[in-house]
Amino acid sequence: MNENIQFENNKELEAVILGLPEYQKKEVWIRGKDQTYEAESHVAIIEKNSDSNPIAILSKKYKLIQHREAFIPFINMCRAMGINVKGTITKSEGKVFLRAIFMDKRARVVVDGEELYTGVLLGNSVDGTMGLFMESFAFRSVCSNGMLLGKTLVARVYKIHAGNAEILKEQYQKFSEQIIENSPRLSDIIKRAISENIQESVINQALYGAGFGKNHVKKLLEKCQQLDIKNKWDLYNVITNWLTHELEVKWGAEKWHQSNATRLLTEPLSILVENGAAIEKTIKEKKQV
Repeated sequence: MNENIQFENNKELEAVILGLPEYQKKEVWIRGKDQTYEAESHVAIIEKNSDSNPIAILSKKYKLIQHREAFIPFINMCRAMGINVKGTITKSEGKVFLRAIFMDKRARVVVDGEELYTGVLLGNSVDGTMGLFMESFAFRSVCSNGMLLGKTLVARVYKIHAGNAEILKEQYQKFSEQIIENSPRLSDIIKRAISENIQESVINQALYGAGFGKNHVKKLLEKCQQLDIKNKWDLYNVITNWLTHELEVKWGAEKWHQSNATRLLTEPLSILVENGAAIEKTIKEKKQV
């Protein structure tokens, strides 16, 4: 079960990070037929000062990066840049995700009177399921929806190589500066999405074309029927509202859905509908067999 902790400023974020558990490597003992012996190549990852079970069994060569070690340099970067952040930290087993919104006029985007702020998503694990990473993120003030933007604002998603704290801070700053610099690009993307009107009859095809599966398309269509969906931006917001406030899935599934939503936002509607129509046809043909 995920645990979400909200923070309103840098000081609150620092307090949350300092309160995150730390982990350590412990030897793994194997019970043989005649004796118990220590594993030569693997260790257990366990929470410090806890009698809980290991969260993972990993190679002795695994580099354990504590959540504090991963995230404190980000706070130091924000202070150095004079930026205050707010957002959410999500704890999910051995993983922690930090969604931070830059509360700075340089990161502010206004489209048709609606206010958005860009920011970052940081993720770190101590169980070997993923490396430390950083992606562009945005937040719609009107509905509190999160927008995972992947490569939309920055050329690539950063796989962070944690060295010392100062190097990590520099990596965070370089990426954050690019996000802030490219924030106006988000306004252009949204305006294009608003300009692309969508007919109710092709919404399902657009969803299939963006990558959503049959069950999720059915669920999203039910939500669309309760609303007046006029354009691609309206449809995108139905999806992000569902992802942010209703759907509880593991990180891999959430990232997959967010990537699909971003595809719907950024790709031309005609291509989405064309691809979706082909997928829908295949689904119907399989059903008839």
